[in-house]
Amino acid sequence: MAATADSVLAQIAKLASPLLAQEVGRVLLLDRLRQADTEQPGGLSALPGPPDGPMRRALQRMETSIEFPIPTSEIARRVGLSPRQLERIFARDFRQSPQAYYRTLRLFRACTLIEKSAMSLTEIALSCGFETQSHFGRVFKSPYGSTPRALRQLCLRALRREEVPPLGKR
Repeated sequence: MAATADSVLAQIAKLASPLLAQEVGRVLLLDRLRQADTEQPGGLSALPGPPDGPMRRALQRMETSIEFPIPTSEIARRVGLSPRQLERIFARDFRQSPQAYYRTLRLFRACTLIEKSAMSLTEIALSCGFETQSHFGRVFKSPYGSTPRALRQLCLRALRREEVPPLGKR
């Protein structure tokens, strides 16, 4: 998804203007236009270990499968590890299970969408791999201490206080 967005933004910058590309990126939740020769965002380059190791490939699988989560046993199989090996590596490197790490990735993405998009909470729940909005709400409340709806309302109140000008008026 990030590579596609980067490509589209590069075309907009080339055909129209870099300023328009930045504004489109902002609307699409992208903080900056990434140059073609720079690594895609995601933080994987900062991780220890070889760049093509099984752990890095497992994390990439998780990060690219937010909407349709893959069972961690399948991720382990695809990267050449047993489920138990994957669990041990996650316990050692992240002090949590692969399932917990994957859930955290999905919740972080949901939190970003709640704060920065106009998507409905149901759309956000589904786009982050939760089958229902009610299940999403229960899972979300545990680490964040509030419901997705409460976070959305807080963000909207903050935006109103800042009186953000509409697009094109900046």
